[in-house]
Amino acid sequence: MSRVHSLVVGLAVWAGGFLVQAEIVNVAPEATPAANAPLWGGRSIWQLNNGATWDTFHGDTALPAGFAYFLDLGQPYSIHELRLYPRQDGCCPDRLSNLRVSVHQDDGAGAIGVEVWGADLFTDGSNPGSAPGTVVKVTLPSAQTGRWVQIKSLADPVPNDALQMTELEVMAEVPAAEVNRALGTVVTANQPLYGSFDPANLVDVNRTTLVHGSTAINPGFAYTIHLGVTVTFSRILVYPRQDGMVPERLTNYRVSIHRDHQGQIGDEVWKADLHTDGSNAGAEPGTREVLTAELDPQGQFKGQWIRILSLDDPVADYALQIADVKAFGVPEGAATLLISKQPADATAGLGQIATFAVLATVAGGDSALLTYQWQENGVNIRDATNATYTTPPVVLEDAGKKYRCVLSYPGSASLPSDEARLRINLAYQALAYANQPIYGGWSIGQIVNGARGDIVHGAAILSPGFRYEVNLGAPFKLDEIDIFPRQDGCCPDRFSNVRVSVHNDSNGQIGDAVWSVDLFTDGSNAGSGPGVVVKLTADLDPTGKFEGPWVRLAALADPVPDYALQMSELEVYGRLVETPPLRLSISREAGAVVFTWQAGNLESAARVEGPWSPVTDARSPWSVAPTGGARFYRLRGQ
Repeated sequence: MSRVHSLVVGLAVWAGGFLVQAEIVNVAPEATPAANAPLWGGRSIWQLNNGATWDTFHGDTALPAGFAYFLDLGQPYSIHELRLYPRQDGCCPDRLSNLRVSVHQDDGAGAIGVEVWGADLFTDGSNPGSAPGTVVKVTLPSAQTGRWVQIKSLADPVPNDALQMTELEVMAEVPAAEVNRALGTVVTANQPLYGSFDPANLVDVNRTTLVHGSTAINPGFAYTIHLGVTVTFSRILVYPRQDGMVPERLTNYRVSIHRDHQGQIGDEVWKADLHTDGSNAGAEPGTREVLTAELDPQGQFKGQWIRILSLDDPVADYALQIADVKAFGVPEGAATLLISKQPADATAGLGQIATFAVLATVAGGDSALLTYQWQENGVNIRDATNATYTTPPVVLEDAGKKYRCVLSYPGSASLPSDEARLRINLAYQALAYANQPIYGGWSIGQIVNGARGDIVHGAAILSPGFRYEVNLGAPFKLDEIDIFPRQDGCCPDRFSNVRVSVHNDSNGQIGDAVWSVDLFTDGSNAGSGPGVVVKLTADLDPTGKFEGPWVRLAALADPVPDYALQMSELEVYGRLVETPPLRLSISREAGAVVFTWQAGNLESAARVEGPWSPVTDARSPWSVAPTGGARFYRLRGQ
């Protein structure tokens, strides 16, 4: 994700009742990139500045001497720092070595001109590495004014795959009206989005992510962006999808600006209707809609909220397909803390770690001054002062703990986030079994390995009664069973007509069913898109007992179709059944030996080492007449 640092570098002057200040921000996202030779594998040079710091690109083979990337900023800027992001997955770090970065004026005709500053990097054959988070920060000795930035290989011959990078950021001084005030703000959608799309993708300055609606959308489908402060806009940019696909999904829509009304969207003060004739802007890299005040001369290009609304009725499936929205302008009033993405509940298996994250910004302020303090059940966690917090390896007692982050900013009241809950997946690395072969040598253990991207299903030619069984290792009072079908969109019909049941234990084997539910017996299915999950709770079998150490998933079809029970993961949540301690009391009464106990099953054996067997019909109190021979008794947990 591209970053914005609001470092004040100019003098504040009054303009219409609010402060106008120069700020240092990343101006690369609005620039036009180019390369003087082909990139490998059809990669796009737009990856140079699309905001995706994990999106790798590099030159092809047989590159010419002087192979270079260029970035046209569109106008001269006072540049303070360049940030080069190498590949971020640990691979091939030597592909970014022996290069020159430079700032240039234009040539008077808009093309790259004379160099005004430059620096050679890694000329000794070294490299910055390619681990996650690696960034090469090149700070200019003094700010230099230029329109173009060049990254050029100094090697001759140029090696194959040279200039391997993920992103270039150009930190430059801009007036307040040229700062994107939408970055990291709060976005909501009033109807479901497709798959696992997140509305926050609209304002993350990453044009490789996108959002759009789901299917069967009702009229009035809209996104709402809350900027947190009132902004006098200079322009608003809407980026459609950037990979050339289905541009018709962004058509016939309205962008409007609204006042704030007690923290909610208020009256509309400006609007522009776009592509009401069914046309579209396209979906090629760099495509964008530029909205300025002139599109509604009678309106007021100033407000705290932006709405993007589909005007279609009926609304087409997957409507309002957008990659990014930017809103440039000058804020007024005091800085405002905004939490654009609240911490979400986290899941971990026993011994795993869990991570909580909060995304926040300071509308009309400097986000670099924002501080964080994470709390566990309302108590500060020592040294947990970043935007993310990762727990130590979890134990059963951690289930249900609540985590939140308290955000602070100079001159503002602290803002606590919502609380997020830690959920312990009891099925993680539990013993799993299948009673018939699994396809392709896959392991049945994949359904309990914590990886929701895995796939498991039966082989071909399955017999009736095909099933999976999972032994949780101890009896649990269950809160929820989550079943994740395949997650890549393929073959959803392979998880259909299934019974899920909870069972007692019988001497280490699966015992009687105590709860069950039949799913998709009409031949339907849950789907197989990203994020699809089938959640099961006790109320689905009101007369059953949602408690036990075993879970079974069984195909009900006869004959069983090939590749049945296709899924990626089983997760089980609950708490350990609390059992009273095993205490056996022995007394003599009227010539008999009397045993009393509160919990457990009475067993006996002729020798202390066994074999032990249950005492038939033994209920406390239970008595037995002495026989003159030795007999041993014990309690066994239920």
